[in-house]
Amino acid sequence: MNPIRLLLVLLLVASPVAAQDHTDVVAAVKANLVAQGVDLSGPCGAFQITGRVAFLLRGENWGLVAKTAGQNGCTVQGHGRYAVDAVMLPDGTVVDMLINAETENIPAWQSTGPQPPSNWRAPFSLDPEIPPPPQNFRIISGFSDHDATLGLMADTPTPPAEWGRDDENSGAREANRAIEWAVRARRRVCRVCSVCT
Repeated sequence: MNPIRLLLVLLLVASPVAAQDHTDVVAAVKANLVAQGVDLSGPCGAFQITGRVAFLLRGENWGLVAKTAGQNGCTVQGHGRYAVDAVMLPDGTVVDMLINAETENIPAWQSTGPQPPSNWRAPFSLDPEIPPPPQNFRIISGFSDHDATLGLMADTPTPPAEWGRDDENSGAREANRAIEWAVRARRRVCRVCSVCT
């Protein structure tokens, strides 16, 4: 192999993870939060973006930058105080991801000076966890085409007796009853035509 080509391949393989521009991830997270009406003003508003980006990129070892009480940052109850506009790798590599943080929050991905590796903190989810379905929930199959495309069986509670099967009921009516029952029972429902809710 040509020595110049070999050098180029080695440079590409050895390029730091920070060189991978994730401005698109920052922009997508910000757009999603704006669409949800989340207040992004101030230090903790900017951290709404930073914390979620770090969590999304945790598979690449991106984490949060720890701050002390006297430093500019956002304190997250039960977790600590963190930089509002930067993420870092365990080796101390830091990337500034918000220009004019706390006001405009313009998405960016700019390498900055390193931090001590001891300032790296594992990211955590800022969004509430969706609980798994109950153990007694399972989807069953075997319905004919005119029946509901949704099967739902649970040990408790049982559907009200007035919802008993009636040959005059359509499949859609049965599906609606099963969904209503599941919502009342606070169960997750799956339909053949859509995703779990």
